[in-house]
Amino acid sequence: MSTDVMGRSALSTPDPGLKVAGVDDIAELERLTVVRLLSLAKVAKPRTRKPTAWTAEEAKTFLEAAQEASDPFYAAYVLILVQRGPPRRRS
Repeated sequence: MSTDVMGRSALSTPDPGLKVAGVDDIAELERLTVVRLLSLAKVAKPRTRKPTAWTAEEAKTFLEAAQEASDPFYAAYVLILVQRGPPRRRS
């Protein structure tokens, strides 16, 4: 049996290549475990709410507050609300 400089036999000295392969195998096994667990999980879909149009009173209150606060986008708010027109009645 051959020995190295430190007096260890070739059988007791682990092969670095074997360690790396072992670590890679463990990492792959962990990755597959996570993938399988995630495939079993069911994610709930978020509820979507339909946006409701503001009433004329709500729009007026918003514009007044924006004007009092000297909001730089006040003119844009007015244009958006004017272009959209009054809220439509639901039938």
